[in-house]
Amino acid sequence: MAKNSIKRLLNIIAVTLLAVLCMAVVVACGQSDNVLQKLPTPDKPEKNGGIVTWNNDPLYVDFVVSVDGVEYETSENSFDVTFAIKEGETFDVKVKALGDGKYYADSDWSAALTIAPISLTMELITNKNEYKIKKCNVASGDIVLPQMYNELPVTEIGTSAFSGCSDITGVTIPDGIREIGGFAFRECVNLERVNISDSVTEIDDYAFAECEKLRAVNIHRYVSKIRDNIFRQSGMADLTVDADNPYYKAEGNCLIRKSDNAIIFANENSTIPSDVDTIEQLAIWSDNLEELIIPNGVKKLANSSIWCDNLKRVQIPVSVTDITRGAFVSRYNLSEFIVAEDNPVYKSDCGHIIRKSDNVLMFGCSGNIVIPDYVTGIADCAFYCTNTQSTLFIPKSVTWIGRSAFMYCRNLKYVYLPNTLVELDNNAFERETDDKGYYVYGVCSITAPDGCVVDQMGWVRVFSSPDCEIDYDDGYAYVYARYYTLVPSSGTINYNLNSVIHWEDYIDYGDFPYRYGYTLGGFSATPDGEKITTVEEIEQIAFTENNTTKVRVYPIWIANE
Repeated sequence: MAKNSIKRLLNIIAVTLLAVLCMAVVVACGQSDNVLQKLPTPDKPEKNGGIVTWNNDPLYVDFVVSVDGVEYETSENSFDVTFAIKEGETFDVKVKALGDGKYYADSDWSAALTIAPISLTMELITNKNEYKIKKCNVASGDIVLPQMYNELPVTEIGTSAFSGCSDITGVTIPDGIREIGGFAFRECVNLERVNISDSVTEIDDYAFAECEKLRAVNIHRYVSKIRDNIFRQSGMADLTVDADNPYYKAEGNCLIRKSDNAIIFANENSTIPSDVDTIEQLAIWSDNLEELIIPNGVKKLANSSIWCDNLKRVQIPVSVTDITRGAFVSRYNLSEFIVAEDNPVYKSDCGHIIRKSDNVLMFGCSGNIVIPDYVTGIADCAFYCTNTQSTLFIPKSVTWIGRSAFMYCRNLKYVYLPNTLVELDNNAFERETDDKGYYVYGVCSITAPDGCVVDQMGWVRVFSSPDCEIDYDDGYAYVYARYYTLVPSSGTINYNLNSVIHWEDYIDYGDFPYRYGYTLGGFSATPDGEKITTVEEIEQIAFTENNTTKVRVYPIWIANE
């Protein structure tokens, strides 16, 4: 009996221990089910104007935002930090998601966003008790401009105030600012967002020029004055204007002035409406536009209205009957103008635009150009800033060449003028020089035929009567003899007489006259004479006229093979 009792007792103890153990396991399992799960950490905040935002998540309900250590609660995944920006000190912003205390615990803090101060130089506007922003010293990211300074209102953004501030990504222009000055944000290459308040009434020229990342801007209804090409060479693709603005409208990413129905801005992302009358001065300025199709309905292209370095082709419709001198600037890559056949004023031939009424070549293209042999004149700026072949014959039908007609023509060195030419206007062949006056490219010299009236030619040397005797090959002028003024010198004379003739420092061999099919081989004292090689030979033919020592020499022409 004793043994059985002991055995029974041991069994009871074992069962009891097992039950206790099971209960412990059950309790432990229950406690494991109630452990709170930590919420995922929010991403690093981003700044947009005065608002800081961060990613959302279905598990998020509330947040804590730390602004330089001071905590604020919010139920939104955004927070306005304008109050901190106005302090002008650098501060950090980080955020964590709040748990519900039942299932989820608070997240860890996000990475901190450091917001740099805006350091501005302000200038008091005389007699107005107002300030303008004169210069930005430090700014980065999305910035909010001040409304007040020294307890006075800020009403103007000065000329070039933020020009070249490449760290700015966005700007909010607050209420109170009335004018955005010229070039104010020029070359802010990372600027993507601009919020213009309703108080702004004037935007000066090139205010947002060369802001290549700027895509969308809205101009509100109170803006009454917009100067030249405020978005020149920007990436503008979604330009809008408040429908109630009485002065301007936007259509097809074009900015249009209502008073004369003129486009004042368009770029490669624009579609020109057919109901506009004019493309205004400097309206289309783009490095990316390669083909321009002007719709039928447009009537006028103003001076310097199209400035596109990579433009290759332009189509002119029937409706365009007024193309102002210099309408097309920088045509180095423009190879063809195409004018509608029914256009009553202009036609295209050999890629050029020619006026029908008098056969004047108005606008030339680049390339291996040919001027039709019925052209009577070459208009002002006709080939301004074009690429041409090195040698060009002006046909004998041409009697005049206008102002700056061949100015800054790259590659063009030799121009042969016919004996029919009677007028060369101001800077018709002006060449490009560096800041010291040395030749860079363009025509070095020209020979004007007898009787041709020559205006100022800039840096181009002109050989013409009475200093020169002119001869002709098949009607094209070249110098037969010329008088030179001597200066003291000694030693051996080189082929271009630089050692005895006074030349400006920028003169080189290319400044001497040309004769088609020949190369200049030096000078002689008589027609068909021997080449002058010594000072003594020069002294023998020197003479005095009006107290000046002069010499008459003849070029030696060597026929090309």
